[in-house]
Amino acid sequence: MANTDSRHFSGTCFRLSEDSTDKPLVVMIHGVGLNQDLWLPWVEVLRHDYRVLTYDFLGHGGSHNPPGERTVTDYLSQLEELTQHIGMDQFSLVGFSMGALISQAYGSVNSHRLNHLALLHSVYQRTEEQCRGVRERHRITRDQGPMSTVELAIQRWFSEEYIRQNPNQMEEIRGIFARHRDDGYLKAYGFFCPCRAGDEKLSC
Repeated sequence: MANTDSRHFSGTCFRLSEDSTDKPLVVMIHGVGLNQDLWLPWVEVLRHDYRVLTYDFLGHGGSHNPPGERTVTDYLSQLEELTQHIGMDQFSLVGFSMGALISQAYGSVNSHRLNHLALLHSVYQRTEEQCRGVRERHRITRDQGPMSTVELAIQRWFSEEYIRQNPNQMEEIRGIFARHRDDGYLKAYGFFCPCRAGDEKLSC
């Protein structure tokens, strides 16, 4: 089994599949509302050929929720400090949804550090209808809390057939959303929200 023991560095909760530096490193970043547990099945597959680093980005899972609104600099600094902490100058980066936005932004300023970049379900040129949808989900989250949008998230991420066939996985995702105890999720969604149709600038 992969190492699932969490560690902490400078307020960031992370896991590293092994400490040996003999294998290339893959860093994986989850999506908004989730945490690094998303990657556990992937770690089991990848760990035979790679060291795998997963972590909870700010305001999620076991990582801290600094005061103030979130900016792209906050997320990039967290990633940079963590990879420097474990002593790896070169690595491959995988991001899902908001994690893909963070990964893309990191690659745009630190391409010299990346061997590969994989963007899964990233935001790109949202239509006006999609913009209205994400703003509405942000409003609902602000007014009613994270659990108010978890079913909408599940419906976006998975097909109806997959949802029916994997009820335990759906319950795990609901459990992750239920564990949000402060405004860390809302801050992240506030960052995620302004990425508009045709907008090439990642900011909030």
